[in-house]
Amino acid sequence: MIKEKKKISTIVYKAIAVMVLVMVVSVGSLYGYQQYQLRKDQEFIETLFVPLNTSEKSYGTKQIETKNEPYYLSYVAYPKGENDKLNQLINSKLLELQKEFVDKASLKKIEQTQKKPILQIDYDTIEASDDVLVIHFEIRETNLIGSQTDYKQAVINFDQTANQELVILDYLKQPANLRQISQLYIKQLKSQVNSSEYTNIQQIMAPVEENYQPLYLNKDHLLLRIMPQKLGKNQTQPVLLELDFETIQSLLTIEFKDNRYQLIKVDENKPPQVVKEKVVALTFDDGPFTPVELKIIDYLMSMNAKATFFVLGNRISTYPESIEAMHKNGFEVANHSYSHPDYTKISLTALDEQINKTNAAIEAITNQKVKFIRLPFGKTNARVSAHIDYPMINWSIDSEDWRLRNPQDIYNKVMKQVHPGGIILMHSLYNTTYESLKLIVPKLINDGYRIVSVSELYDIYGIEPKLHELNFYPKR
Repeated sequence: MIKEKKKISTIVYKAIAVMVLVMVVSVGSLYGYQQYQLRKDQEFIETLFVPLNTSEKSYGTKQIETKNEPYYLSYVAYPKGENDKLNQLINSKLLELQKEFVDKASLKKIEQTQKKPILQIDYDTIEASDDVLVIHFEIRETNLIGSQTDYKQAVINFDQTANQELVILDYLKQPANLRQISQLYIKQLKSQVNSSEYTNIQQIMAPVEENYQPLYLNKDHLLLRIMPQKLGKNQTQPVLLELDFETIQSLLTIEFKDNRYQLIKVDENKPPQVVKEKVVALTFDDGPFTPVELKIIDYLMSMNAKATFFVLGNRISTYPESIEAMHKNGFEVANHSYSHPDYTKISLTALDEQINKTNAAIEAITNQKVKFIRLPFGKTNARVSAHIDYPMINWSIDSEDWRLRNPQDIYNKVMKQVHPGGIILMHSLYNTTYESLKLIVPKLINDGYRIVSVSELYDIYGIEPKLHELNFYPKR
């Protein structure tokens, strides 16, 4: 009996041992298979994500983020630089693009790596002008609809000087003008590709905002890049369409044509003919700043030259002696807002406060009414222009002294643009601006110019600055 029990126990132990061995082998095999599958998946991912854009990047450093999530794969490349506002815009755009993709991918619930929906984003950077930097994103989405790949793009136009995004569609008079721009682009596209091969041109170029979100610009053109796969299998390279600003000037709102970007070069903006004498107005923005302005005032006085200072109201209490010196020595003091906001982005009540507080601060020292204002960034729109009852003075000669910070370079910039009746834009914050005057003023005088304030300039031409529109110089 005892022997039989021992025999049964031995059998049970052996059975358990066999079961444990089988389990160990199974777990080991399963783990080995999982590791093998992970390696295969990783190899697949690494071969899948080839950079879409290998061009040189002018902003920041390239960042890469990859994900192997339960229902999708992603590879996202993007720039990160020193501008916090631009970095925030980039991150916001990427989150928007990724959320839209992930929401669709999650509905498919595909877990097998080689069949999961795939998102790939890469980018290019374009120095559109001295002010504008373009970040152009190229997007590929695969396996969201069957096994096909969808190609998309997204664009950020960023004004580095104003530190804000420039939304091109905001400057088109919707919707009729978008239709006209669409037709101009279609005509150009058909001249670049064999339109008989592409039956979907009218669809991809239809005048709807979705098709024109990727608009971007450079100094002279409004550009639209058409992704090759949108046109069909026969097209292997992107098609770049360009419309020059003169062609589309009537399709753009006033704030795009007449802001500080100075993009439109039309006949009416040609310098006026001299009617009495050869004069040019000198203007300074963003003061008061006594350490530089007192030197500017002393030098201009020694050269029998005058100027108009467009000042910020919130600086006047810090540097009242500048305003006193301007007024005492016969210089003109005008309004450049209280704290330099974009007037197109604030309420009319806030706009009035910006103007009125600055006027009050100026008039308390000069005891003279302010005659002119200069808008922050030289920027307006129809709402702002209609509301303001002061002549809005812009400029026709931009020294770019805030950017160049070199007297010789500032001199060269001014002298290339100078013309009779012109208004020169400078800033009274930089010692390099003061030093540049020692080159500019003698040259202008030697060339026969008299250097005057804005009021004197318009008096000499016998013209009143126009209300409710920007004044770049005296013109009839």
